Amino acid sequence: MKHLVSAVIVLLVSTIAHAEDDSTKVHLFGGLGVASYDVSEDEVADTFIDQGFSSVQGTIDDSPVMFKIGAGFGLNDNVAIEAAYTNLGTIDVSGTTTGPSAAFTSEIETTGFEASILGRHAVSEDFHLIGRFGIYAWDTEVDVSASSGGLTASDSSSSDGTDVTFGGGLEYKNFRLEYQRYTLDDQDVNTVQAAYIINL
Repeated sequence: MKHLVSAVIVLLVSTIAHAEDDSTKVHLFGGLGVASYDVSEDEVADTFIDQGFSSVQGTIDDSPVMFKIGAGFGLNDNVAIEAAYTNLGTIDVSGTTTGPSAAFTSEIETTGFEASILGRHAVSEDFHLIGRFGIYAWDTEVDVSASSGGLTASDSSSSDGTDVTFGGGLEYKNFRLEYQRYTLDDQDVNTVQAAYIINL
């Protein structure tokens, strides 16, 4: 994975270095969508059982709202470089355990910055097919609280990394509809996003 991330960085820098100044067009964009995490209730239950609990019943909201805001510039009519702050939403986990008996809630939020190359293929004057490949530097914050027998406790932890992101979609005038996948260590996050583009 480290070699792949390094290759993406080299490709980004190389593409910028070979850009023609008179073809550069700056744009801003903002998008909203839904993220789908590859997390199941069985996986959460197995984690608790591995820690010595007898059983677990819980629910997971693993398809939170996500958003992205960023800027880019076109190197020519077919290639652009984009950078963005991306919030992949918050997963809510809650449930109860037995042996011992306890109730718990957890919030898991992933945010970060991405840089990518965007390829565009014109189908007509207003309609384009797009493809994206880049890197995402992410940080995940986990907040957990639990209560049992009138006692409560809470804790938090975090992890981070830099991994590959890629996707594709459609552009119509200033509107973009895109599927994008983020590979976070052993966790893939699939997103569907709608964005609006402002050309400066």
